Amino acid sequence: MRTIMSKLFGTSPFRPLQEHMIKTRECVDILPDLIEAFVQGDQDRIMELKFMVSRLEHEADEIKNAIRDHLPKSLFLPVNRGDFMAVLKVQDRFADTVEDITILMTLRETKFPAFLQPALTRFVEKVLESFYLADEIMSSMSSLIASSFSGPECQKILEKINKLGHLEWEADILQIELARELFKHETDIDVMTIYFLNEIFKNLGSIANHAESIGDRMRVMLA
Repeated sequence: MRTIMSKLFGTSPFRPLQEHMIKTRECVDILPDLIEAFVQGDQDRIMELKFMVSRLEHEADEIKNAIRDHLPKSLFLPVNRGDFMAVLKVQDRFADTVEDITILMTLRETKFPAFLQPALTRFVEKVLESFYLADEIMSSMSSLIASSFSGPECQKILEKINKLGHLEWEADILQIELARELFKHETDIDVMTIYFLNEIFKNLGSIANHAESIGDRMRVMLA
C-alpha cells in the first residue's frame, strides 16, 4: 500500500482522494440490487450483497487510512489541508452508510409492503442521482487543479454544487412522502416493521445528505 500511495501522491495528492471515491462508488452501485432483493424478500441475495459491500467498504477504508498516514504535512496543496481531509471524511460515510443498510436488512426478515414500492423507487432514484452528481463533481478535481480553481471550469462545478443542494431537498421531500405513505397503513402493519422500515429509509436518505455535504466542502475549497 505504501508503494501504491507513494506513486499516487507523487502524481497528485488528489488522485488517491479520487481513488477512494471510486471504491465508494462501487459500494453505492450495489444499492439497486440490494433494494430489489429486500423488496422481494430474498435474504440469501441480501446476505451475498452484504459480503460484497463489506469487502468494498474495507478496501475503501484501506485507501482512506493510507491517505491519512501518508499525506505529508509539508506537501503544498492548492486548497486547505483541513478541507481536503474533510472531503475524505464525508466520502467515507457513503460506504459506511451502505454497509449499515446491508446490516440492517440482514437483522430481520421483513415482508415489504407492496403499496410502498412506487414511492421507494422514486426515493432511491433521487438518492442515487444525488450521489452520482457528487461523484461527478469529485471526478472533476483534475480539471479544477489544471484551471487553478478558477475560470469557467470552476463556474461549472459551482452550478453542479447548487444542483446538488436542490437534489438533496427533493430527496428529503420524497422521504417524507414515503414515511407518510407508510404511516397511512400503521393499523395494518406491526409497530416493529414500521420502525424497521423507517430506519432503512433514514439511512438511504443520509446518502443524499452526504452528497450535499460533499458539495458544501467543495464550495469551501473553491472559495
